[in-house]
Amino acid sequence: KGDYFNAVQYYRRAIDIVALNSAKSSVNMRDLIVSYYWLSVFYDSLHRVSEKMEALDSCASIAIRLKSIDEYCLWALYSRATFSFDIGDYHRCINYAQLCESLGREYAQKGSKQEFSGGSQYALSSLLWRINAMILLKNYNEAESLLESKADEYKLMGLKDNLGVIYGLLAEVLVFKGNYEKALLF
Repeated sequence: KGDYFNAVQYYRRAIDIVALNSAKSSVNMRDLIVSYYWLSVFYDSLHRVSEKMEALDSCASIAIRLKSIDEYCLWALYSRATFSFDIGDYHRCINYAQLCESLGREYAQKGSKQEFSGGSQYALSSLLWRINAMILLKNYNEAESLLESKADEYKLMGLKDNLGVIYGLLAEVLVFKGNYEKALLF
Protein backbone atom coordinates (compact mmCIF):
# COMPACT_ATOMS: atom_id res chain seq x y z
CA LYS A 1 0.00 0.00 0.00
CA GLY A 2 3.03 2.28 0.16
CA ASP A 3 2.57 2.89 3.89
CA TYR A 4 6.27 2.67 4.69
CA PHE A 5 5.96 4.44 8.02
CA ASN A 6 3.65 1.73 9.43
CA ALA A 7 5.67 -0.99 7.74
CA VAL A 8 8.71 0.21 9.69
CA GLN A 9 6.73 0.06 12.92
CA TYR A 10 5.56 -3.51 12.24
CA TYR A 11 9.03 -4.74 11.32
CA ARG A 12 10.50 -3.05 14.40
CA ARG A 13 7.95 -4.93 16.52
CA ALA A 14 8.74 -8.20 14.76
CA ILE A 15 12.46 -7.68 15.38
CA ASP A 16 11.83 -6.93 19.06
CA ILE A 17 9.68 -10.06 19.47
CA VAL A 18 12.32 -12.30 17.88
CA ALA A 19 15.10 -10.71 19.95
CA LEU A 20 13.15 -11.02 23.22
CA ASN A 21 12.39 -14.67 22.54
CA SER A 22 15.72 -15.70 21.04
CA ALA A 23 16.28 -18.43 23.63
CA LYS A 24 13.11 -20.27 22.61
CA SER A 25 13.52 -23.16 20.19
CA SER A 26 10.45 -22.03 18.24
CA VAL A 27 12.19 -18.78 17.23
CA ASN A 28 14.22 -18.71 14.05
CA MET A 29 16.92 -16.09 14.46
CA ARG A 30 17.44 -16.06 10.68
CA ASP A 31 14.12 -14.19 10.45
CA LEU A 32 16.06 -11.15 11.68
CA ILE A 33 18.16 -11.12 8.49
CA VAL A 34 15.11 -10.75 6.27
CA SER A 35 13.46 -8.32 8.68
CA TYR A 36 16.44 -5.99 8.69
CA TYR A 37 16.67 -6.23 4.90
CA TRP A 38 13.04 -5.11 4.51
CA LEU A 39 13.50 -2.47 7.16
CA SER A 40 16.34 -1.02 5.03
CA VAL A 41 14.03 -0.99 2.00
CA PHE A 42 11.32 0.89 3.89
CA TYR A 43 13.81 3.37 5.37
CA ASP A 44 15.08 3.96 1.84
CA SER A 45 11.53 4.73 0.70
CA LEU A 46 11.22 7.19 3.57
CA HIS A 47 14.59 8.78 2.64
CA ARG A 48 15.97 7.97 6.09
CA VAL A 49 19.52 7.19 5.04
CA SER A 50 21.21 6.69 8.41
CA GLU A 51 18.49 4.28 9.57
CA LYS A 52 18.75 2.43 6.26
CA MET A 53 22.51 2.02 6.76
CA GLU A 54 22.00 0.77 10.32
CA ALA A 55 19.46 -1.79 9.10
CA LEU A 56 21.85 -2.96 6.36
CA ASP A 57 24.65 -3.32 8.91
CA SER A 58 22.35 -5.31 11.21
CA CYS A 59 21.24 -7.53 8.32
CA ALA A 60 24.83 -8.37 7.38
CA SER A 61 26.23 -8.71 10.90
CA ILE A 62 23.46 -11.05 12.01
CA ALA A 63 23.87 -13.19 8.88
CA ILE A 64 27.62 -13.40 9.46
CA ARG A 65 27.19 -14.21 13.16
CA LEU A 66 24.64 -16.95 12.35
CA LYS A 67 26.81 -18.23 9.48
CA SER A 68 23.80 -17.76 7.23
CA ILE A 69 25.26 -16.02 4.21
CA ASP A 70 22.62 -15.44 1.56
CA GLU A 71 21.63 -12.83 -0.99
CA TYR A 72 20.12 -10.60 1.71
CA CYS A 73 23.49 -10.42 3.46
CA LEU A 74 25.37 -9.90 0.19
CA TRP A 75 22.97 -7.14 -0.86
CA ALA A 76 23.45 -5.41 2.49
CA LEU A 77 27.25 -5.45 2.18
CA TYR A 78 27.16 -4.46 -1.47
CA SER A 79 24.80 -1.56 -0.71
CA ARG A 80 27.09 -0.37 2.06
CA ALA A 81 30.09 -0.52 -0.30
CA THR A 82 28.37 1.50 -3.02
CA PHE A 83 27.01 4.02 -0.52
CA SER A 84 30.48 4.47 0.98
CA PHE A 85 31.89 5.03 -2.50
CA ASP A 86 29.17 7.56 -3.33
CA ILE A 87 29.90 9.65 -0.25
CA GLY A 88 33.66 9.51 -0.84
CA ASP A 89 34.51 7.15 2.03
CA TYR A 90 36.77 5.01 -0.17
CA HIS A 91 38.50 3.15 2.66
CA ARG A 92 35.16 1.99 4.03
CA CYS A 93 34.04 1.12 0.50
CA ILE A 94 37.09 -1.11 0.14
CA ASN A 95 36.38 -2.84 3.45
CA TYR A 96 32.72 -3.55 2.66
CA ALA A 97 33.52 -4.57 -0.92
CA GLN A 98 36.27 -6.93 0.22
CA LEU A 99 33.94 -8.61 2.71
CA CYS A 100 31.14 -8.84 0.14
CA GLU A 101 33.52 -10.31 -2.43
CA SER A 102 34.82 -12.92 0.00
CA LEU A 103 31.34 -13.93 1.20
CA GLY A 104 30.04 -13.85 -2.37
CA ARG A 105 32.66 -16.41 -3.40
CA GLU A 106 31.74 -18.51 -0.36
CA TYR A 107 28.04 -18.31 -1.25
CA ALA A 108 28.80 -19.26 -4.87
CA GLN A 109 30.34 -22.52 -3.68
CA LYS A 110 27.16 -23.67 -1.92
CA GLY A 111 26.12 -25.75 -4.88
CA SER A 112 23.03 -24.54 -6.69
CA LYS A 113 23.17 -22.73 -10.02
CA GLN A 114 21.36 -19.72 -8.53
CA GLU A 115 23.80 -19.50 -5.61
CA PHE A 116 26.78 -19.80 -7.94
CA SER A 117 25.43 -17.12 -10.26
CA GLY A 118 24.40 -14.72 -7.49
CA GLY A 119 27.52 -15.19 -5.41
CA SER A 120 29.84 -14.84 -8.39
CA GLN A 121 28.09 -11.66 -9.51
CA TYR A 122 28.36 -10.09 -6.06
CA ALA A 123 32.03 -11.11 -5.87
CA LEU A 124 32.91 -9.57 -9.23
CA SER A 125 30.85 -6.41 -8.72
CA SER A 126 32.39 -5.90 -5.29
CA LEU A 127 35.86 -6.31 -6.76
CA LEU A 128 35.06 -3.57 -9.28
CA TRP A 129 33.96 -1.14 -6.55
CA ARG A 130 37.06 -1.99 -4.57
CA ILE A 131 39.32 -1.26 -7.56
CA ASN A 132 37.49 1.99 -8.35
CA ALA A 133 38.02 3.12 -4.76
CA MET A 134 41.71 2.19 -4.98
CA ILE A 135 42.04 4.21 -8.18
CA LEU A 136 40.53 7.28 -6.52
CA LEU A 137 42.91 6.79 -3.59
CA LYS A 138 45.74 6.52 -6.16
CA ASN A 139 46.69 3.05 -4.88
CA TYR A 140 47.66 2.03 -8.41
CA ASN A 141 50.29 -0.58 -7.50
CA GLU A 142 47.93 -2.35 -5.11
CA ALA A 143 45.10 -2.24 -7.67
CA GLU A 144 47.37 -3.60 -10.41
CA SER A 145 48.61 -6.44 -8.21
CA LEU A 146 45.08 -7.32 -7.11
CA LEU A 147 43.73 -7.33 -10.67
CA GLU A 148 46.60 -9.48 -11.94
CA SER A 149 45.98 -12.04 -9.19
CA LYS A 150 42.22 -11.95 -9.85
CA ALA A 151 42.80 -12.54 -13.56
CA ASP A 152 44.84 -15.65 -12.70
CA GLU A 153 42.25 -16.77 -10.15
CA TYR A 154 39.34 -16.31 -12.59
CA LYS A 155 41.21 -18.26 -15.29
CA LEU A 156 41.78 -21.16 -12.89
CA MET A 157 38.14 -21.11 -11.81
CA GLY A 158 36.95 -21.13 -15.42
CA LEU A 159 35.21 -17.74 -15.09
CA LYS A 160 36.48 -16.52 -18.44
CA ASP A 161 33.40 -14.35 -19.05
CA ASN A 162 34.68 -11.99 -16.35
CA LEU A 163 38.20 -11.59 -17.71
CA GLY A 164 37.28 -8.78 -20.11
CA VAL A 165 36.14 -6.58 -17.24
CA ILE A 166 39.24 -7.38 -15.20
CA TYR A 167 41.60 -6.73 -18.12
CA GLY A 168 39.79 -3.48 -18.93
CA LEU A 169 40.24 -2.24 -15.37
CA LEU A 170 43.84 -3.39 -15.38
CA ALA A 171 44.44 -1.35 -18.54
CA GLU A 172 42.82 1.67 -16.87
CA VAL A 173 45.09 1.33 -13.83
CA LEU A 174 48.13 1.04 -16.08
CA VAL A 175 47.14 4.24 -17.90
CA PHE A 176 47.01 6.03 -14.54
CA LYS A 177 50.50 4.68 -13.86
CA GLY A 178 51.70 5.94 -17.25
CA ASN A 179 52.42 2.46 -18.60
CA TYR A 180 50.63 2.87 -21.94
CA GLU A 181 52.32 -0.02 -23.76
CA LYS A 182 51.26 -2.56 -21.15
CA ALA A 183 47.81 -0.96 -20.99
CA LEU A 184 47.38 -1.53 -24.74
CA LEU A 185 48.34 -5.15 -24.22
CA PHE A 186 45.41 -5.65 -21.86
